[in-house]
Amino acid sequence: MNFAFAPGIVAALFAAVAAIVTALYLLRPPPRRITIASTLIWDRVLKHKRRDSERWRWWLSLALSLVIALALAAALSRPDAIGIGGAPQRLILVVDNAPTMAALRTDGRTRLDHARDEARRLVQTADTGTAFLVVDTMRSIGSPAFESADAALARIDALQVAVGGFASYPDLPVTDRSAGTIDAVLITDGVTPLDAPDDVRQVSVFEPVSNVGITGFDVRANVADPRRVEAFVELANADGQPTTVGLTLTGAGRPPIRQQVEVPARGFANLTVPVSSFTGGALQASIDAAGDGLALDDIAYAVLPGGRTLKVALVTAGDRALERALRLDPRVELTVLSPVRYAPQSGIDVYVFDRFVPPVPPIAPMLLLRPEAATWLPPADTAGGASRIAD
Repeated sequence: MNFAFAPGIVAALFAAVAAIVTALYLLRPPPRRITIASTLIWDRVLKHKRRDSERWRWWLSLALSLVIALALAAALSRPDAIGIGGAPQRLILVVDNAPTMAALRTDGRTRLDHARDEARRLVQTADTGTAFLVVDTMRSIGSPAFESADAALARIDALQVAVGGFASYPDLPVTDRSAGTIDAVLITDGVTPLDAPDDVRQVSVFEPVSNVGITGFDVRANVADPRRVEAFVELANADGQPTTVGLTLTGAGRPPIRQQVEVPARGFANLTVPVSSFTGGALQASIDAAGDGLALDDIAYAVLPGGRTLKVALVTAGDRALERALRLDPRVELTVLSPVRYAPQSGIDVYVFDRFVPPVPPIAPMLLLRPEAATWLPPADTAGGASRIAD
């Protein structure tokens, strides 16, 4: 038997309770004086009274009172039976925190919320002195170890759904349920196969929900015209009914693009959206559907190819080969200027100066081919020899 308090405190409590009950039984009220006409009747009653028959009832009443009082005292000290042979109990709690555990149930709470509730219940109803090992299927707990109930409850409260990665049953000590000293419980929705050992007790928090998600999102330049960029989106519907999904593409340089997409029951929908009007950088795809129970797969990201169209100004006295080479790149929007007509222009991304150096450098990046000397140019480094375009 294991008590919540030290053995000395429990013994003192039992002794105090027994002393109080015995003292209450030994207390007798003071005798009352009553004047009567004759004692003849009382003498006859006392002569036939058997005093020994009343003594054992007093002792029995005292014993029963002591048993009841000591039982109440033992309940206050919270005794718990420990394992066979006096070994303390150990409980392993494996909580599934895979992305599917973020699905909402009909009460508006996630599956992980219900899993945490079940884990807390197991800790709070376990025997006093039980040690707990809390682990998760996404390995977010770095170095799990057996700990107290309060520490286990704090670790359970801190568990969150993992956004990425693969769930698996963790490597744990071998359970020995026959010895009654260690037990393991897996709390999961059962969606991700975890391959738990046969002797692990499983608690399910699964509840079917409707779900529409983005299963594919990519941004690529058109093969025929690299200046045209398209987004490829794949949507999946896990529900048994077709649904209408609102798709929104958000990026820099223009307002969002919104479309309505019909996704068949337990099927997929694929669509291509031109996104060349966005200026570049990150592109976000998000969906909105009525009754969607899982939000983690409603947003996806891609990166628009940088430098899709460059406005290039070529300043040259005449170089057909160089001009033709620049025009061959479909991502280049070329403007050709003679040196006498050169003036800095707004909206130019890159200047190419061919055997010409402006008196003042432009703000935009520039490429100088066979430049003349200029005060703002660094001195030429000829240690490596002259460079030239061979073809």
